[in-house]
Amino acid sequence: MEAILVQSTASISGSLNPNRLPVLSHQSQPSQNRALARKIVRTWKQEECSRGKDCYVDCVPLIQSLSGQKMPHVAQEVLLVMKSEGLIPSNSTLSAVMLCHAKNGLLPQAEAIWDEILNSSFVPSIQVVSELFDVYGNVGSFGKVNEIVGQIRSRNLSLLPQIYSLAISCFGKGGQLELMEDALKEMVSRGFPVDSATGNVFIRYYSIFGSLTEMETAYDRLKRSRFLIEEEGIRAMSLAYLKKRKFYSLAEFLKSVGLGRRNLGNLLWNLLLLSYAANFKMKTLQREFLRMVEAGFHPDLITFNIRALAFSRMSLLWDLHLTLEHMKHEKVVPDLVTCGCIVDAYLDRRLGRNLYFALNKMNLDDSPVVLTDPFVFEVLGKGDFHANSEAFLEFQKQKEWTYQKLISALLVQAVVYCHYCDMDDISISCNIDASLNLSKLLNVMFTQTRSELREVRNKGKAGNMQSVLGLSLLTNDISVSVESSYDLFIEAFPLVNGDLNRLHRPLICFLLLCWLFFSDDMSWWWAGAVGAAKKKFVEDEAPRTPQSVGLVIGVTGIVGNSLAEILPLSDTPGGPWKVYGVARCPRPNWNADHPVEYIRCDVSDADDAKAKLSPLTDVTHIFYVTWTNRSTEAENCEANAAMLRNVLSSVIPNAPNLKHICLQTGAKHYIGSFESWGKIQPHDSPFTEDLPRLDVPNFYYTLEDLLFEEVEKREELTWSVHRPDTIFGFSPYSMMNIVGSLCVYAAICKHEGVALRFPGTKAAWNCLSTASDADLIAEQHIWAAVDPYARNEAFNINNGDVFKWKQFWKVLAENFGIEEFGFEEEGEVLGLQKLMEGKSGVWEEIVKENQLVPTKLEEVGVWWFVDAVLSGECMFGCMNKSKEHGFVGFRNSRNSLVTWIDKMKAYKIVP
Repeated sequence: MEAILVQSTASISGSLNPNRLPVLSHQSQPSQNRALARKIVRTWKQEECSRGKDCYVDCVPLIQSLSGQKMPHVAQEVLLVMKSEGLIPSNSTLSAVMLCHAKNGLLPQAEAIWDEILNSSFVPSIQVVSELFDVYGNVGSFGKVNEIVGQIRSRNLSLLPQIYSLAISCFGKGGQLELMEDALKEMVSRGFPVDSATGNVFIRYYSIFGSLTEMETAYDRLKRSRFLIEEEGIRAMSLAYLKKRKFYSLAEFLKSVGLGRRNLGNLLWNLLLLSYAANFKMKTLQREFLRMVEAGFHPDLITFNIRALAFSRMSLLWDLHLTLEHMKHEKVVPDLVTCGCIVDAYLDRRLGRNLYFALNKMNLDDSPVVLTDPFVFEVLGKGDFHANSEAFLEFQKQKEWTYQKLISALLVQAVVYCHYCDMDDISISCNIDASLNLSKLLNVMFTQTRSELREVRNKGKAGNMQSVLGLSLLTNDISVSVESSYDLFIEAFPLVNGDLNRLHRPLICFLLLCWLFFSDDMSWWWAGAVGAAKKKFVEDEAPRTPQSVGLVIGVTGIVGNSLAEILPLSDTPGGPWKVYGVARCPRPNWNADHPVEYIRCDVSDADDAKAKLSPLTDVTHIFYVTWTNRSTEAENCEANAAMLRNVLSSVIPNAPNLKHICLQTGAKHYIGSFESWGKIQPHDSPFTEDLPRLDVPNFYYTLEDLLFEEVEKREELTWSVHRPDTIFGFSPYSMMNIVGSLCVYAAICKHEGVALRFPGTKAAWNCLSTASDADLIAEQHIWAAVDPYARNEAFNINNGDVFKWKQFWKVLAENFGIEEFGFEEEGEVLGLQKLMEGKSGVWEEIVKENQLVPTKLEEVGVWWFVDAVLSGECMFGCMNKSKEHGFVGFRNSRNSLVTWIDKMKAYKIVP
């Protein structure tokens, strides 16, 4: 029999175009369906089949069109009429009718045609089987998929290996991992090789539906087969690691894939950078970015936006500026995501008036477009500007948007919402020219706010005073905003008695300022800095379930003692806190009133540390604020490293919820160890945290390196390093307590009736100096432990003001009733080590006469340290980085000094 394949395209495009047919469905009358089918077939017989020979008719386009119009019964009638008229449907036509039934939910009819295909001489195509599997997979009929595989297997069709691969993909897409594994085993048992595509299918679906262990097993299996993982598999595995916050594992995976695979473009490098950005490891992010460039890869828009999103979250404004400059140099055009990073960072820091300057490297008249890979948003999310802009673009599609107009709309929306959410009868009409720059825009908005609040007053409504202050946060001018708020306050809320006396103005301004901060959840450390929050326990407070568990190593030290006092307080961030305090000595009475579980442990002894610290399985934060002194810096490096290593090796493996480690070092990071003073050139003051290390041994460097090494081994574990200047605090046991030592020196001078002679140099007497309050240092430790903006960074910490010792010497003398004091111009500088020789007996008399806590002079007087501090001009650190990251605490150094002197007296350490 001669087979003639008749193409029906002409018929479909002519009078029988299905798009022109009556809109029928499977709910139409059978007679209508049959009439339409007969018309179609009659046309074919007249035009194409007049030679009297058997015809295999191919009308796939028609059947597909009927399927798209939800007309499977018409397609069925066409098939029946074709057969009754002697027209034989081709394999592709039968397959099209089968898929038409299946896609429209008529599975029994589809199965009947499938059986017909199998029982004929036709061989189903891979594409048809794939589509059929998709239909069954979508409705969860995975048993039917297995049945089809068995039918094809029983007929020994050559397409069986490909069918296994399709079935595996279908099972995986439906999350049927066991069926997927069974199909693979059967495929291998029949001697069919597993190809790269099938291996990548396992990786992809185990990444989505399986555990990380199963995913990694699938990847190992692929590697053993010598196949390369494909882009889709890389994306799936990376997203699985990121969702589980397994950043270290992701980095190892990407390196095993091979960062140099150029066929993937920047994908691997971008994913690596994304892992560091999501974990706030900014230094590693920068380092790997440089490695990427050095490897010959050119950063693309996604690369820059990953960094920009990280910088925006951390409010690293200068790094954002540099990113824009780099993009301009590389001729990479910013998109909506880039713009959003700038806008969000500046508004989060309430620097709205500087937006125009920040965005001057972008063309704000461009049409907004998002070209960043969506996987970035899966990890870092979309910023406020990005999310709001998408809403504007979606619901106002007819408007010709630009970046300038979106920014204007966002600011208007934010301020209107903030100002008028409680003013239901005020109509807002901010007709602002989009060509205005943003500073002018904010000024216009502020002016309008004044006029509309007057309207509030005239209507007799109290309104919402937070509306007055909302815009002032954007403009970052506190003094102006308070004064303006006062004016508006008076206008909107006139007092019954009429005009205010001028004495009321400072009070109301102060109340407005305090209300502003507290209504915005004023940061705890700022409150402590300005004295607005008192440290107290809540009386009769019910027991609280700890949210955080702190381990303070060196709890009797000068900062450890402050941590022991502050952490258990009811208002401490991250709380309620449970606190373990570790020290080598027995618990002193001046530390006994702190609600801390005291652990006596010598952390220099590895066995003692393991025995005492490994049972502390609930620790979430470590505060390492101790050190030991040896005769040489090389010995210091060895001894202090052993102590930190003993702590970390005892706690990290046994504390599954450990989140953060705070390490305290100091300003010697920038000037060198004590033994190197005068032998090397230190950095110039003020010091910034990014200065390179000095080329000399320094146990601070050793401790940092050890910390970094240990943290890298564990996912989600973060760190911070704190570098104070000279510390003002309370701890008779501290090896670097200048206030306590000076108090003892002053008490001895008072007892002997001699002048309080300044024991340092003239340079130290006259120069500007800084100090770091121990409570302030403790507050920065706690801030870094709980604030994500502080993760994996080093911070300087000092009081934020300056003083001269010649000013503070008078304060010290007055507190001990000494009338004669000062610096002796003539004669050599002896130093306290020389002046205090042979004074042990004098101190014993003072202790006995004043009934002080029994101490020895060498315990409370650290003369070598005082001599070191007062030996020359002060060098100190810059606080900009700490403030830029969100810690804005400070102390009045004079008040700090007096506070710690009073505490030394209150605990009867000095008279």
